[in-house]
Amino acid sequence: MLLSPFGRFKLKIARKAQPRPEEVTLDDFSGGLDLSENDLKLKSNFSKVERNVHRDVDGTKSVRWGTKFKFDVAGTVTGTILEMVYFRDKLIDFMTTGQIATVTEAGVKTAIWTAAIAAALPGAPGFWTNGLTQIDTTEFKNELVVVNGIDKPILISKTHTVTYLNDLPTGSNVNVPIAKYVTTVGNYCVMAGVAATPDVIYISSAGTSGTWPGDPAPNDALSINIASYTAQQGGDIRGLSSFRNFLIIHFATTSVIMVLGEYVSAVHKPRVLDTIPEHGIISHRTTIILENDILYADELGVHKARRNTFGNALESEKISLRVQKEFVADVMPDSANRLKTFAVHNKSENRVMYFLFSGTAYKIYTATYNEGVKKVAWSKKDGWSYTSGLVTTKGRVFLARGTKMFQYGNGIFADEDYTADDIDEDDGNWVTATAYVVGDRRRQAGIVYQVLISHTSGTFAADLAANFWEVYVGQPISFDWEMPWTDTNNRMRKKRVSFIALDTLGMATFTLQVYVDKIRVDALGFDDPMLEMEFVAGDSPGYGGGDQPYGGGRRAADERLWGFPVEFKIAKLRILGSTKERLQILAISLLIAKGTFKR
Repeated sequence: MLLSPFGRFKLKIARKAQPRPEEVTLDDFSGGLDLSENDLKLKSNFSKVERNVHRDVDGTKSVRWGTKFKFDVAGTVTGTILEMVYFRDKLIDFMTTGQIATVTEAGVKTAIWTAAIAAALPGAPGFWTNGLTQIDTTEFKNELVVVNGIDKPILISKTHTVTYLNDLPTGSNVNVPIAKYVTTVGNYCVMAGVAATPDVIYISSAGTSGTWPGDPAPNDALSINIASYTAQQGGDIRGLSSFRNFLIIHFATTSVIMVLGEYVSAVHKPRVLDTIPEHGIISHRTTIILENDILYADELGVHKARRNTFGNALESEKISLRVQKEFVADVMPDSANRLKTFAVHNKSENRVMYFLFSGTAYKIYTATYNEGVKKVAWSKKDGWSYTSGLVTTKGRVFLARGTKMFQYGNGIFADEDYTADDIDEDDGNWVTATAYVVGDRRRQAGIVYQVLISHTSGTFAADLAANFWEVYVGQPISFDWEMPWTDTNNRMRKKRVSFIALDTLGMATFTLQVYVDKIRVDALGFDDPMLEMEFVAGDSPGYGGGDQPYGGGRRAADERLWGFPVEFKIAKLRILGSTKERLQILAISLLIAKGTFKR
């Protein structure tokens, strides 16, 4: 090696000796949220934070859909919505006051159960109790049986007329159980949760929903005390499920499986087939029936069960191990909060949303599954305060809050791809000479506007021209997706990223951050990324088009490479933001040069 006579010598590395950059593409996001493993051990397809982001059916990652206000039953019935079901092409709202309303998808609202309607029935019976806390329903021979645990059950016909459930030959309902839970198994209606006999199940006479033990013959109805069949102390019955030809009686920590329809000398003899220890339910609202599986959530997580190979029992397994600790911590032990916990099955997206009421708010866990429920990816949602939900036969999801119903967005039906929350919700109609404050939402000429500047209204045209109002397009959805630490399969080598490329869909603006070498927060506990950059998703029209950062922002669709200078031995990527636009992430590509082992 020669030394320069002109001072400092500058060593040059031959081009062939320089490290060649390699492309690393992350496009497998199938794992979902994993809170059970340390993020130094996880593969890159898992996440340590997944808030308002979830795995799609095609394996990509996207920000969840938003919601749009659809209907308000205030003025049709009183109280707040306690439960909703979809029956015979109508949404049925059960109110805390005992009143019931139907709503068509066109928005026609009708009260079908009130004190006046009850009084007009033969014998002028009394009405349901005000202050209800739970409802359960089952469809039996094109009619809906409804129980509330306090009053005699009612029957909603296929034309949505309501009567008290009774024994048809006698017209009496004296023997109909006042039950909390109801289901249909084959040719039988089954009830449980009677206050005086909390461990007893009641099975109707074959082919009827109104004939029960004590009614005149012909009658093969019966009751069974099921407590002795539980494998351990499980408290009172918490719900009933029907899966294939099985009746499943759920306790807090045990589920009992029965077979109905077996007779000995013309006497109905239901048979206990098996028990599933350690697997119960939180409430009757947390059981989901799939084609080949039943999903149920208890205080220890979410389980699935299916018929075993021999077809004479159910095999069960836990599917929530990756979110176990937080899920268990968020389940409230008292019955009042448990009854507010519910699950909604989004059939069109193979997704189940668990709304766990924590005493003041809902903690929402989402399980996305593939066919056969063999690969479940978990995520979490927030920003919602809905108290019940339903799914229509076409797969539309509706959620309720107060007296209002909102539709959850989807990518199937035209103009239902909602990308913000509470779209079209208002606080009332606009009126003149009224003081409005920032954030008020008022409807004027069919359009909802939001206040930008506090003022007392004059004429709407003048106030709009003065920029006191803007068109309200919903609340933004904040999202956060944090991957685990990755070493790109070379733990000890130093790596340098030169460029990055993102394959995304939508028009949302988002921030990409990277953390390096286990440095997640600074000495004061504040977030401490090594580098962060703002991007606009791939469908953005670019400079001069759309609502976007000045100049168009860094467009993820631009095939020119974006400089992303960062060095690390291990790195963690994070995508976050707040948006009213769609964002779907298909792949993240990095151009990485691998160096020496020394840092």
